[in-house]
Amino acid sequence: MTVGESRDLLQQGFGKLSMEHSQDLEERIVKIAAGAPSLLQEICLKMALAASKATRNEVLPEDFEDAVRAYLREHEQSLTKQYIVSIEHSGPKRYRKQVLAAMSLIPKDYVSLEDIRLQVTAQLGEFVPSTTLSGPLQKLKAGSSSILVDFEDEVVQASQILTMFRDPMMKSFIRFIRAAETENLLPDAADI
Repeated sequence: MTVGESRDLLQQGFGKLSMEHSQDLEERIVKIAAGAPSLLQEICLKMALAASKATRNEVLPEDFEDAVRAYLREHEQSLTKQYIVSIEHSGPKRYRKQVLAAMSLIPKDYVSLEDIRLQVTAQLGEFVPSTTLSGPLQKLKAGSSSILVDFEDEVVQASQILTMFRDPMMKSFIRFIRAAETENLLPDAADI
């Protein structure tokens, strides 16, 4: 969903419920929904329910924050845990986290190491060589509970290894979780 479509859906929904919201809050909601209609709907419904229970006709920032935390806790616990466990929690660059962010932002479903390198370089604003990313990329593919896998297709040349998310939902979920992190709403791994 585009930003405009997200805004329209949000405005229509709150309008039907006769609920008001600030422009700043609308921006936060649209950003965190990351273009996923199900995320937008779930967060808005939780916000509206909280406002209704408090007998208010306005949704507040704390309704938004509670809704995001509840969504992470209730509905996407396995994806949240998989993401948090997959990334490093120390080091200046956290390349595994950068690789996942890059994968979520690249429009293609199957990406090369060069695609990832270009996106990480753009994110960090500095040149990042492929050799720096190959180790973290392999760690994200390691084991049966890995978050990424190699895309195998006989058409693709052996020299061109493509990577994809094991669970296709993870692509939009990482955009969502990164926005939640920006909002300081991401739970600790111990809380999941």
